[in-house]
Amino acid sequence: MPYPSFLPGPAQLTQILLWIALVMFASLLALYATVIIQKVLIERSKAAEQQLRARFAEALATGASLASLAVDPASLRHRRALAHTLVALSAADTGHELLGAAWFPSLLERLFREARHRYWGRRAAAYETLGMLSAVSLRPRLMQAAQGESHPRAYAACLQAVARLSRGLQEMTEIAQCLEHRHVLSGSFNEGIFRTLIGTLQRLESAEEAATQLRDLLHTLEAQPLLLLDAVSATGKSGLEGIVPALAALYGAREASLGQRIACARAIGALDPAHKSLHKALADPAWQVQAAAARHFKPLDGSGLGALADLLGDANFYVRRNAALALRELGAQGEPPLRAAMGGTDPFAAAISRYVLCFRGPAHA
Repeated sequence: MPYPSFLPGPAQLTQILLWIALVMFASLLALYATVIIQKVLIERSKAAEQQLRARFAEALATGASLASLAVDPASLRHRRALAHTLVALSAADTGHELLGAAWFPSLLERLFREARHRYWGRRAAAYETLGMLSAVSLRPRLMQAAQGESHPRAYAACLQAVARLSRGLQEMTEIAQCLEHRHVLSGSFNEGIFRTLIGTLQRLESAEEAATQLRDLLHTLEAQPLLLLDAVSATGKSGLEGIVPALAALYGAREASLGQRIACARAIGALDPAHKSLHKALADPAWQVQAAAARHFKPLDGSGLGALADLLGDANFYVRRNAALALRELGAQGEPPLRAAMGGTDPFAAAISRYVLCFRGPAHA
């Protein structure tokens, strides 16, 4: 079959393919150079922002007022540096100081203009910065913005900012009502909101007062069972040991659901692993509660060790596994019950005791 006359010849075709290869190579080279340049610019921008943060922090540490800081409201870098500096200094309420700054009205105008941007990412970034300013007077405007926010992630950022600025039971309850009436992302987001609220309490109040207000919040949330579980989970990560009696009361409540008992057992175990309510939870009718309690329980006396040893032969694998892991983590104190079970007649107890004594790898709950 003759070579078609309308097609380029072999030499011309080779030349065309060579040019295509050269163009592709040049395109890849340009893309690589663009990525490198962007990375360099981002790193330089981050370094400049870090220097600005350090300058602001140094000025405030030496007694300068917020109003005296040289902040350029038109600069995104300045806005971010100021917000992060205030968060790092754990400012309780900078509203009064900020109001005295000549640049603050312009700063607010720009941030709230960004909070109305058509792109949700720009709105979310503006909400985050507004929350980090720690100016409590901004809370009503942010609450109003949250009610009109359409995008779930921007709404989540706005609600997180409101949580940063919430003070007292009434305002914390308002946040909980928002979570109940409009689901955003997931239960883990709800827990994050409660952790923000608890962190604010701990920053502003004594441990005793923070525990008191948190107890009142948990009591208020008893009418909202799903939110209560998220709040209890956040409470367990707070480090507030003074809240343990309230958690024990929630666990022992007559109408306590299975989820509530599990969440309380985990939270109490994280805050006070020797608490007597965990000993009680080891005998709970639900194996899920027994497993949660066994994983965290660290008894101080022989009766607690005996309760854990009794669970080595439990019919449920997770219960006996967690009991065995808890005994192993007690070290020399927990090893005798394990060795006794390993040589006993109960095959379940013997197998799980042999497993934890022979396997010293990382334990997962």
